[in-house]
Order: sequence, then structure tokens, then C-alpha cells
Amino acid sequence: MAMQSTTFRAGETIFHEGSDAKSLFLMKVGRVSIRKTVDDGFIEIAQVGPNQIIGEIGFFDARPRSADSLALTYCEVVE
Repeated sequence: MAMQSTTFRAGETIFHEGSDAKSLFLMKVGRVSIRKTVDDGFIEIAQVGPNQIIGEIGFFDARPRSADSLALTYCEVVE
């Protein structure tokens, strides 16, 4: 799989809970909220910034995504 750089605006979702986890992402720029959906909204699990990886759990487990990732700021990621 080739690496590709992608940008997201604040408020955009990078991946959704339950979606296929065919890749992981290296944060280059920005801040992301990792969130778990609950009955009355969501619970924030973590905030992730530059030089951190997101989406690795489902990627390595070969299972669907376990949480949502939402860009809190402008983000640039390498997939």
C-alpha cells in the first residue's frame, strides 16, 4: 500500500467507528479527537497531535474501527 498525504478541515471525520480498518494514519499537523459513541453522544478517549499514530488498533487487529476520529483543527495526515 502506498503512503498518501491527506488534509482535513476542523470538524471533518477522518474515520468512523465500525468502518473497515485498512490503514493507519500518522499525524503530521493538527489535533484530532478520538471518540467513542454512547447513547447520549460521545466520550472522548484521547486527543492526538503531530507525530502520533491513529487508527492502529483496528489495523493491527484486522477488525472494524473501535472509535471515531474527528479533526479538531486543520489536519494533515499520512495514510
